[in-house]
Amino acid sequence: MYIKSIVLEGFKSYAQRIEIHDFDPLFNASTGLNGSGKSNILDSICFVLGISNLSQVRASNLQDLVYKSGQAGITKATVSINFDNSDKSRSPLGFEANDEITVTRQVVVGGRSKYLINFFYAANSRVQDLFCSVGLNVNNPHFLIMQGQITKVLNMKPPEILAMIEEAAGTRMYECKKIAVQKTIEKKESKLKSIQTVLNEEISPTLQKLKEERASYLEYQKLVREIEHLSRFCVAYQFVLAEETKVSSTDILKEMQSNVEKFQESRAEIQQKVKQLSEDIAEMEKEKDKEVGGRLCALEAALSEDQRVNTKARSALDLKKQNLKSEELKYNELITRMQKDSKANKDGEEATLSGQMMICKNEISKAVTEAKQAQMKLNYAQKELKAKEAEFKKINEGYKKDRKAFEAVEQIKTTLEKQIKELNYSEEKGEALLAKKKALVSDISRLRELSENLMAKFPHLQFTYKHPEKNWNLNHVKGPVVSLFTVKDLSNAKALEAVAGGKLYNIIVDTEAGHANLHLALSLIVYESELQKAMEYVFGTTLVCNNMDNAKKLTFDKRMMRSASSQAVPILSKLQEVKAVEIELKKKESELADVENELASLKTVAVMYQQLKQQWEMKSEEAELLQKKLQQSAYHKQEEELLALRQTIGDKCEVKALVLELEELKQEQASYKQQITAAEEAIKSYQDQIDAMVAEVAKTQESVERAEKELAKQKEVIALHDNAIKEKSAEMVKYREQNNELQLKVKELEHSITKCQQDAADAAAKVAKMLKEYKWIASDKPLFGQPNTAYDFKSNNPKEASQRLQKLQEHIEKLGRNVNTRAMNMLSDAEERYNDLMKKKRIVENDKIKILAVIEELDRKKKQALEIAWKKVNEDFGSIFSTLLPGARAMLAATKTHNVFVGMEFRVALGQTWKENLTELSGGQRPAPVYILDEFIVVSLKDGMFNNANVLYKTRFVDGVSTIARYSQNQNRKKESAFKKPENSRKILEEVTGPADLECSPAC
Repeated sequence: MYIKSIVLEGFKSYAQRIEIHDFDPLFNASTGLNGSGKSNILDSICFVLGISNLSQVRASNLQDLVYKSGQAGITKATVSINFDNSDKSRSPLGFEANDEITVTRQVVVGGRSKYLINFFYAANSRVQDLFCSVGLNVNNPHFLIMQGQITKVLNMKPPEILAMIEEAAGTRMYECKKIAVQKTIEKKESKLKSIQTVLNEEISPTLQKLKEERASYLEYQKLVREIEHLSRFCVAYQFVLAEETKVSSTDILKEMQSNVEKFQESRAEIQQKVKQLSEDIAEMEKEKDKEVGGRLCALEAALSEDQRVNTKARSALDLKKQNLKSEELKYNELITRMQKDSKANKDGEEATLSGQMMICKNEISKAVTEAKQAQMKLNYAQKELKAKEAEFKKINEGYKKDRKAFEAVEQIKTTLEKQIKELNYSEEKGEALLAKKKALVSDISRLRELSENLMAKFPHLQFTYKHPEKNWNLNHVKGPVVSLFTVKDLSNAKALEAVAGGKLYNIIVDTEAGHANLHLALSLIVYESELQKAMEYVFGTTLVCNNMDNAKKLTFDKRMMRSASSQAVPILSKLQEVKAVEIELKKKESELADVENELASLKTVAVMYQQLKQQWEMKSEEAELLQKKLQQSAYHKQEEELLALRQTIGDKCEVKALVLELEELKQEQASYKQQITAAEEAIKSYQDQIDAMVAEVAKTQESVERAEKELAKQKEVIALHDNAIKEKSAEMVKYREQNNELQLKVKELEHSITKCQQDAADAAAKVAKMLKEYKWIASDKPLFGQPNTAYDFKSNNPKEASQRLQKLQEHIEKLGRNVNTRAMNMLSDAEERYNDLMKKKRIVENDKIKILAVIEELDRKKKQALEIAWKKVNEDFGSIFSTLLPGARAMLAATKTHNVFVGMEFRVALGQTWKENLTELSGGQRPAPVYILDEFIVVSLKDGMFNNANVLYKTRFVDGVSTIARYSQNQNRKKESAFKKPENSRKILEEVTGPADLECSPAC
């Protein structure tokens, strides 16, 4: 297996897609100036082989392998190597049917690395197994022997040299697999112990417990069956009672209805008698009213009028007496007050008039003195005020200047505060947005990783393409059909996949870019409209290309030839998870964009806020200093003294109101005589009115007594009529009581009829309900109450059966709390699980025996292959050494234990003297370098490498991009092949690595 071609795109210095093809199977070399991209070709080969030590390809991380680390708009690096696999005897395992094997590795900036084998996604382990199976383990410590490391190889310990031979023999991968299998066996052994522990400690006790629960459950079912039998018996008895109630209620109902009719007839007779008595009473009342009713009313009206007049006269008389008494009391009070005031006035004039005059004169003199003193103080305060005001005007100008400065600073402070408030900025808001951004970045990274992992499971959903023209709008290409719709019901997913088939991976576009290269066959013909359906059937699903190259790309391109196994993977049923992750990722990215926009806008606001805040603090400090200066100024002190003087002048003006209170005490004694005279006249008038009213009251009292006597006589006549009416009324009441008793009995009967009808209806409804609820009643009804049957109500007491049923139900209710009703199913599941575990245990044990036997057989074959490889390498090693150092011999010998499977060491003979290792040789005697493998890549500056190569590749570095040209030297003529770029169809040179020869033998 050797390299046929290499395709690089975006890898290191190869920005554009370059294909290096037509490698010679035997000897290839490359040359070029330093930094032109020679070594990058070797790095690309190691990259595809899966090198893990990136320092050997001069990179610190995978992103360094992308052209300019992704800073030039190229965000991924892709390398594809096409191997010739025509030699089936040395083909990798599993690829014997492929004549060519294409391995592609791609790394995306900020993403993960992925592999493709024959254009299908493959796991990293599968790629490593492919190369290891043909001895190409790039991660082997000695796969790359760099400059200056030959001495390190010569000083290897015997086991390390043995490892190199194992790698050459191809048994190293087996040894790694063997170690992995042995570890797996150890894990399985612990798993077997765990299974045995589960069997002994969990499943076996559970089985025993479930068996006991099954016995309890069987007993429980027995009770259930007995309860079911008793329930049927009791239900049948209740059904029979309900039917009997239904039949008997009819006879009882007829009897009660007959009694109701009899009572109704009796009530009619009594009501007739009551009506007759009522008419008699009405007639007697009418006669009574005719004889005495009118006279009695007239007498009662006259009596009432006399009593009203009498009462009114008495009330007026009482009112006049009260008024007379009130006037007398008022008169006596006026006399007493006048006497007291007259006596007090006389005594006061004689005793205190001279004293009162002296006291008054003293108070007037004191008030005049105080007024003069206050006037003097007022004059002094006014003079002092004028002086202070003159001094105040002198210092007013400086104070006003400071005052204006203070007010200006305060105004600026207010403006700054308003501007700060208008910014609506909060320092906590910025910190919260930063924390939110950090959380969103973490979520987006996690979702991207999850999306990439899910997309790796569904590689056919990944769709990449090259832009057909400059300034291409990505929205023109919608993508594969499978990613553009959602299945309503996932149960239909498999059927929809079968219907759509390969069309699920068709690409939907909304533009005609590139349509000139491809035509629908139906659009290339002309036909009658009536033949539309037929022509669609013949040409409707066929495409016609403008040239053979496009047709081959469309039909035979390896990327279009998908295997049946990949199409058989159910994708629609598993697509929901991918879409959910993508939706969540888009949502988080949108939130992150919003947060970043908000932070960007907030950044400007924050700068403005800090500037305004700094200005406000400065102005606050300036205002505080100005305020202290104003408070400590002489102007401020003078202003306070002026206010105090003005207050003193105002206080001295309150003395003039003390002299006007001496003339109001002599005007209270003149009105008593007039009031006494008016009271005497009122008393005399009230006495005359009272005498007239007493005569009128006596007259009205006589009229009242006379009317009462006439009314009494008339009432005696009425009483005779009333007695006759009472007798008739008593008889009518007696009949009414009888009528009420009959009516009560009728109502009781009607209630009983209603109850009976309800009982009958209930019984009928119960019968119907029981027939509907218990279907077995219809079939078993003829047996109800029959002797020697399950429904014999005579031999089996229904009451005792009901009591027995109740006890059993209570017992089974208690039992049901502890009985596991799922014991049967659980026991079956547990036994099935036990048998399954035992089966798996036996399988694992048998597999272990088989694996150990296979390992033993493979160890034997490994030793055979290793011995053959050792002999072959030893022979070639001695031949190469003798050629490079004539007269000397070399070999790989077994260690002192004489066992090549333990380790090997170098031995060199100069003449007949054997040296233990090459370190004993001089610098000129050492071969440089020493190669163990029979397939290798040599990096050297010797002229022979270039002159003897069959194919020579020359690299150049043009406009920041590496290019390469191919020269074929075995035909003594220069043959240069330039490869087209898809974007502009211009010829360019392909890329390769630096001043080195590149040789690939058939197994490379």
